[in-house]
Amino acid sequence: MIKKATCLFAFWLLVILTIPDSGLAQTAQLNNESDQVMIVQRGKPGRLVGTVTYENEKVIRIRKDDGSELTIEKNTILSMVKGTRYGSGVVARDPNSSRSVIGPTARPLGSGQGYVSLSGAPWPGFLAPTVSFGLGGFLSLNAGVIITKGDLIITQRDSNCVFLKDDSNCVFLNGKISFVHRPKLNVAAGAVYLNLPRPDYYDEFGAIYGIGTFGGEAASFNVGLGLSYYSGEDGPSGPIYIIGGEFLVSPRVKALVENWSTLQGFNLICVGLRFLIKNLALEVSVAIPWSSDGLKFRPMISPVYNFGRR
Repeated sequence: MIKKATCLFAFWLLVILTIPDSGLAQTAQLNNESDQVMIVQRGKPGRLVGTVTYENEKVIRIRKDDGSELTIEKNTILSMVKGTRYGSGVVARDPNSSRSVIGPTARPLGSGQGYVSLSGAPWPGFLAPTVSFGLGGFLSLNAGVIITKGDLIITQRDSNCVFLKDDSNCVFLNGKISFVHRPKLNVAAGAVYLNLPRPDYYDEFGAIYGIGTFGGEAASFNVGLGLSYYSGEDGPSGPIYIIGGEFLVSPRVKALVENWSTLQGFNLICVGLRFLIKNLALEVSVAIPWSSDGLKFRPMISPVYNFGRR
């Protein structure tokens, strides 16, 4: 069953990766005609909502829902929001959309864009400072340290899910290349590495993965397949299946869900809320490792600062 599921995931990702596209440089840029905009002009009632068809330093041209086009001088604009449709208005794009609760989505960080975050939890005690940066619009790099106090993720040895035990510090690295970047279709592949210190030696965990993100900024679905390696005797190795998604609860709040599973005893579900405030975000989530031994709840909170946002 596991081999069949792995083959099915691999075949699906291969089909997506072979979809014709115009190259990394072009797919890394959003099509301007897909940009939605909401404009309020000085001295005029109401708001204008439509699709951007042309823009320069002085004017912006939009196509309204009735098909008519309107050219607006920028010096008459009181406020302008670019992003995606939400109800009858427009909400700004989420600069955090390159990641889910703990893992990646297939969306890339824009060139020169990035974020700094500090994830933590009082029980079990841990801090995870992280920095991420986008290069060229298709390459996303991520590095950080997990500083633990006590046991972070623990199940019994026969449940194949022992990552960090006792007081320890873990360095992790993640790189992701986006092959397809479209408003409602993104495909990426990447690799992750963690060193897992023990009292007398180091274990290592690594994985390569492919992931696809389907849908727009308002709601999307993630599905991926990873092949993992663990140097110890009590952790997961082999295929890892990734399923998750996100959707807007309100213009400033997103709900997130993420599931990692080997189908052989290692299962991790993460759910959370992301609160958006311009270049800042606050994520409140719960990681739930589970197996035949039962459930364990790991609450987390993550303030995030996004820089280089356009």
